[in-house]
Amino acid sequence: MIINKNNFPAFSQGLPIICDEVFSEFCWNQSYCPALGSFISDIPIFHLNGISKMFALPDLKLGWIALNDVAAMQYGDRLEILNDTFLGANSFSQYILELLFLKGQDFIAEMRARIFSNLMYASNLIDSIHGFHAIRPEGGYYLVVQYDLPIDEEEMVVGLIHEGVVTYPGYFFGDFKFNSFVISCLSDQETITKLGQALISVSS
Repeated sequence: MIINKNNFPAFSQGLPIICDEVFSEFCWNQSYCPALGSFISDIPIFHLNGISKMFALPDLKLGWIALNDVAAMQYGDRLEILNDTFLGANSFSQYILELLFLKGQDFIAEMRARIFSNLMYASNLIDSIHGFHAIRPEGGYYLVVQYDLPIDEEEMVVGLIHEGVVTYPGYFFGDFKFNSFVISCLSDQETITKLGQALISVSS
């Protein structure tokens, strides 16, 4: 992995970098996603993760911030106070965390296989429909769908909802230079097939 510091204004300003790594277990172009802090030692880096995405356990409300050495020296004491004062996790979640990591690796492998299979299925299906193109992600389980029809993003999403498929307008996820919507590939393939049928209906 090549890190070009010129692409990160924070480097020249001495600002810390916050890395949201909640989808790091679900990367597709590499076998795993290395932490940015393992490549950079002279800039404070905060790595954010938790069990919400990793083990599909949002209700247990447990996340963490891992610091590289520079960040730990500059911010560690203050973060510890903030954590104890405002952000403490419940005792049960903390108690079972080690067990989750010991027992949860099979679950992660199953989730990766399921999501990747759904991503490929959805991509191939969408690309087969005139006017639509799937943009495969490098990680995570959301798929951006670009379309070349004169339909506003919100109008498209509402039309799909009327067809029984729930999606998100693309602008929820970024400033794309094209019309788009976003689907979750946590859905089963039956639901994805229904999406394909809905796209044909909406675009006709």
